[in-house]
Amino acid sequence: MKKNNIFFITMLFIILFIGIFSMFKEENKFSIPENRYLSFFPHLTFKSFIKNKYQKNLENALQDQFLLSQEIKVNYNNIYKLPLLSKLKKNICTDNYINVGSDRYIFNCDDYMVLNYNNYLKDGINPLLENIEKYSVLNNEIDSYYYFITNSQIFNFKTNTLSIDVPQIIEQKMQGKYKFDYLKFNNYQEYKKYFYKNDHHWNYQGSYQGYKDIIKMLAPNDEIKKPIKEYVFKDISFYGSHSQFTRIYNNKDIFKVYRFNLPKYKTYINRNEEIYGNKDYFYNGNYNYGKYDDYYSLFYGEDYAEVIFDFNNPQKDNLLIITNSYSDPIKDLISSHFNKTYFIDFRFYYDTFNKPLNIREYIKENDIDKILFLEDFSLIGTDCGQVGLEE
Repeated sequence: MKKNNIFFITMLFIILFIGIFSMFKEENKFSIPENRYLSFFPHLTFKSFIKNKYQKNLENALQDQFLLSQEIKVNYNNIYKLPLLSKLKKNICTDNYINVGSDRYIFNCDDYMVLNYNNYLKDGINPLLENIEKYSVLNNEIDSYYYFITNSQIFNFKTNTLSIDVPQIIEQKMQGKYKFDYLKFNNYQEYKKYFYKNDHHWNYQGSYQGYKDIIKMLAPNDEIKKPIKEYVFKDISFYGSHSQFTRIYNNKDIFKVYRFNLPKYKTYINRNEEIYGNKDYFYNGNYNYGKYDDYYSLFYGEDYAEVIFDFNNPQKDNLLIITNSYSDPIKDLISSHFNKTYFIDFRFYYDTFNKPLNIREYIKENDIDKILFLEDFSLIGTDCGQVGLEE
């Protein structure tokens, strides 16, 4: 019994030590095996503790930030997906989704991986409606715009229809008060033009189409920027989020980008003047990164709570964009049409600035003239959390 007690106490202390150590080590931002952003350790306040919000957020953070948690999940995924991969060998390709791991699928045994649209129907529709309703109050206060990125999350390639007609929902809710547009494709072949083989993001052609649609809404009299060169990085084998999640690396993409000739500008990341992205390094051939690194973020720039582009065009408007990683390839392009452009990712705002984002206050403080919601379903259909509109 004594030996058992000693062993138990020892293991308890080891777990306690690892837990405490996990709270003080550098926090991980993104989980590749789960393809999601991780929870950060919350700030303790009297209000959050009383409402039990602090305890819940702490529990989520411990699960996400616990030492070696990501390595454990990777090994689990490798074991879990072995039987699923065997389905690839079956002759059931025509007009079928074939599961290759959790909510990742291939369609018609193609070399593209897509998301399972069914998983988003039940849980996503209510936050979607609530968020649209929540922000509709801004319609009469500021020029408001909405651009929705249609992707495989909500598109059924068997029927070539939207599983959730988000564009129609937004237009009905906004009642014509928002200027609205969305990325359009009608079938699987058109989808492949705009998206990576193995990543959930749009590629350089898809993001450029989005940029053109957005500027036609926000600045219809402005000339659309045209690329001066197409770069094809033939020596980069791009394995995106789908490959990292499923551990399938037989469908590599060649990384391609457009280069544009833009005026000089300054960028500020979380209130500090810094260079956003690593484009010049890539153009100069300096991209000696790992085989499975995230070249989308390495080239265009990572996600932050706040990124500001200052093109020093005082005769132009200031623009606020509520968005996520889909905006990364076109941040500079959109911003080139404005004076200052503020990109806010509310997923990181509270943990970065230790206060909730209040959109009305932010608009006043930064003299914002226009606001754009640039979102895919994973953001618009997610609880906005620490985002307020209070006066």
